[in-house]
Formats: sequence, structure tokens, C-alpha cells
Amino acid sequence: MLASIPPHLPFGLIFALVVIYHLANHASRKRLPPSAPSIIPYYDHIRGFLEGGGRLYSIMIVHAGSRISIRFNLPGAKVFLITSPELIRTTLYDTKSFVAHHARTRFIKNALGYSTAAIRTIENDTSGSAREPLPGSSTPANKRILRMQQVTTLDVISSKDGMEEMLHQFTRVYDEMLKERVSGNAWVELHDLHGFMRHIGSTAIITALCGPRLLKKRQGFLDAFWTFEERVHFFHMALPNWLNPQIDEYCGSGANLGILWAFVSKHSSNDNIVPIISEYIFAMLRSAPLVVRYKAEMAQAHLPTDQPGSAAEFDPSNLIKQLLLQLLLNEVLRTKASSLIGRTAREDFQVGNHTVPKGSMALVLAHLEHMSQAVWEARSGARNLLDSLISKMPRGLLISINPFVFTGR
Repeated sequence: MLASIPPHLPFGLIFALVVIYHLANHASRKRLPPSAPSIIPYYDHIRGFLEGGGRLYSIMIVHAGSRISIRFNLPGAKVFLITSPELIRTTLYDTKSFVAHHARTRFIKNALGYSTAAIRTIENDTSGSAREPLPGSSTPANKRILRMQQVTTLDVISSKDGMEEMLHQFTRVYDEMLKERVSGNAWVELHDLHGFMRHIGSTAIITALCGPRLLKKRQGFLDAFWTFEERVHFFHMALPNWLNPQIDEYCGSGANLGILWAFVSKHSSNDNIVPIISEYIFAMLRSAPLVVRYKAEMAQAHLPTDQPGSAAEFDPSNLIKQLLLQLLLNEVLRTKASSLIGRTAREDFQVGNHTVPKGSMALVLAHLEHMSQAVWEARSGARNLLDSLISKMPRGLLISINPFVFTGR
């Protein structure tokens, strides 16, 4: 009987089964968002995330204004860049679709070298940071790490004495360092003005938070601090240890430079505040006539002193009410502040015809929306106020007063 079967029939059946399997498998596969362009598959994406900074930004900025998610292919993972205000809001605030604790666990494991027990504790905290735990969470109150961190931070921010003391220490150190380097009316040439501002700004912040002994005892600590800031993405990529840069001799000890970096960044947004100080000052100095008006607004918040030559003291609550200073700050934050925020997809998330798969990493870079004129300029309601204020700003400096834009504070 077998001899009567045409020899080509088994091959035809096998081919048909393969085609049916392929079609069924293809139909069941999720349609992923399009991949970001790359000349060499994987290589360009990996290099961008490893180098960070300008290279990663140049890869992402081309997608400003995009209304679909963009996929980046990394070893063992796919990362999705979330764009458009609606999707950004969903990613950051829809706790049914996205969670934060997986991304935090990955960071503290790879970048900070926490113990396995500490990592497990944070990973098991599924309660979120709000007053009420997320639905379905069984995390006990004493294990709500994210909530306790949020409460602690809010306590510091809302504490008048705590914030006033930190502000006083910051301005004192900042003023002392300025006077040490720049005094009198003579011009002082600086090879790198931004580097100078970064040095005194980060010194003032670390001293205000940690006291003066740290920087005095550890010579070169500040350089190591900023080196860690520039290369922290290497650790976050979970490369083999022998490929990671050795930032300081205590790296991986559990109480090292990375821990302090995370602490300072958490309490002062160090990676944004220090550069923004420079950018804010540079923006002020672009228009000589407006410098006079900025100084006049500062004078409104200046506190009197009976000690000539002492550091200038300001009333923060009065200072933030000054119109031009506030507008300029908002615009500098919009155009200059840039930070990636990571979330993990709790379930398959549909974006139009595409799917962000469960368990994948979603990244939000609000700066892309800040640079999209379709978002910050076209909304109704802000235009009239914008027109009434635009004459007060330096020529060429745009103004963003759109409530739909996520300011990079």
C-alpha cells in the first residue's frame, strides 16, 4: 500500500504542515511597535544605551512628536520609548498597566549592589507609593518601602526648619566658593564656566545634605561622583562585572559612592539641578535689559541683613512668585532638563495596533514632548496668556505655559 503512495505526497504534507504552523504562529504573535532605526541590528541600540548622554539623546530625539511607541532591542530585553502626552500619563499614573518597583529593583541590584535580601524586599513591595496600597497588593505596612520613602521625602520638603536649614547651608557654601574664586570688580577668566558652576553647585548640595567632612576627607570624591553620574547606565545594563567601569575602590561594598549618589540624587535631583543652575544663569544673561528686571524681582524677595558682605538671603515663598523669574525657570526646565523614567508593563498594553508586552520596560522621556511644538503651543487656553507675556522674554527664548506638558522639575 505504501508503495502506491506518490513519493512527492509526504513532502507535500510536511510542507503544508510547516506553512500552517508558520501562519498560525505568526497570527498569534503580538505585533510589536516598530524598532528604532539602526545601521547594524542591536549594535546601535546597545551602544546608545551604554554611552548614554548625547548619543542616546540623538537616537531618541528623532522620535519627538511620534504618536506610537518605539522599540529598542537590547540583550535579553526589549525597551519601549513611550511618546505622546496621553501615553506618558498612562505609563506614569495607570498602576493597573504599569508598575515602578521592577525597574527600581533592577537599578539597585545592578547599579548599587544591594544585598539579595534587600532586593527581594523591594521587589516584593507591590503596594505603590500612594497612601492606599494598590489593588491586589498584600504588602504589610512595615514593608511598604516605596511609601515610606515618599513619606520621608515629603516630610523633608514640607518641614520648614529642615528645608530652611538646607537652603541656608546651600547658599552659604555657594556664596563662599564664589567669593573665593571671583571677588571684586575685576574680570576673572574661566576655562570652563559650566564646569566651574557644576563644581560649586554640587559641592554646595552635598555639603548641605551630608555636612562638610565628606568632601574634606575624600580628596577627588567630587570627580568620582560625577564620573559615576556619567557612567551609571553601564551598571544599569547588567553587563558582566569585568566590563563595568571601576569608579572607586569601595565599589560594590554596599556603602559606596553609588549609594550616596542615589541619596543625593533622590533628595536634590542632582542630575538636573546642578546643570539647570548653569543654564538658568546663562539664560538670564542673554538680555542685558532683562537682567535689570530680573534683579528687580530678586530684590522683592531679598531679606535684610545687618552684616555687610554676608551671603544674600532670600524668602523662597516670595521668590517663586516673581513672574519673569518663574517663566524663565519653567522654560529652562522645559528645554534643558532631561531624565528617563522607567516603568514595567504589568500586562500586555495596547498602543493602537501594537502591543507593549507584559514584563517589558517602558521608558518615558518627557523632554521629547517638551520639544514638540504641536504639544506645547497648539493647545487652546494657553495661547492668550502666552501672547500677553511673550514680549517680556528674551528674543529667541520660547515660553511654555501649557498645563499639558510635563515640566522637567
